[in-house]
Amino acid sequence: NDIINNHDGVSVLDDTTGPAGATPNGVVALDSVTVNDNNLSGNSDSGVANNGTGDTLNATTNWWGSAKPNFTTQVNDLSTVTVAPWLDSADGDSTGVFNTDQGTYNATIQDAIDNASADETIEVPPGTYNESVAISTAGVTLTSTDGSGSTTIRLDEASRTPVVEIEASTVTVDGFSIERRNGQSFAQGIAIRATDGVTVSNNDITQTGGTQPQQGILITDNNGDQGTTTDTVVDTNEITDFGHGVAISTQDT
Repeated sequence: NDIINNHDGVSVLDDTTGPAGATPNGVVALDSVTVNDNNLSGNSDSGVANNGTGDTLNATTNWWGSAKPNFTTQVNDLSTVTVAPWLDSADGDSTGVFNTDQGTYNATIQDAIDNASADETIEVPPGTYNESVAISTAGVTLTSTDGSGSTTIRLDEASRTPVVEIEASTVTVDGFSIERRNGQSFAQGIAIRATDGVTVSNNDITQTGGTQPQQGILITDNNGDQGTTTDTVVDTNEITDFGHGVAISTQDT
């Protein structure tokens, strides 16, 4: 189906009370509804609106108008709508943030990390991911499928939050454009805290706006508790427009 240029592309109710107090006829159980293999692009409010009572709606393998949709605007409640995998073009292939060990797709990088177990690999397809990412599971490899020229993780907010924060050992982050926008002083592109054996490679790390000094990569032994940071590898990255390109800080006394 081409379900385009509407207010909501698909609006699903599974209760006797709809949004605005309306009482719809022919209400069905949400677990009997799937919204798959549609063109949902160009709808003004949302491509899919789940107005039910908390059940999860299957809205996978749809085209949302972009190879990396902004699901915070395309879906009214992402916690109750499963969107991954989605289509990378109107007649394209399934894509999403993919855990190669579990064989599962996720809508966001953080969802994939939260669902990962130790020593698993997460592959991120091209697009711009507007989120901060925190990795606290050992051995996770976070890599882009198409390199830093095609895959961006961006955080745009007035805070000190890093774009990527690593607080687990033997983590790898490889092949991204890391953008920190409008951060407060001592915000970071990537923060590596009290870990062993972390590798950060093949990334373009930049900042715009905000208050300097900011830090492209922070390597520190402080994660709230005293710890150590050893065997960190920072290789083949381009780090620009920070007050401190790489900052190495010790809290050890």
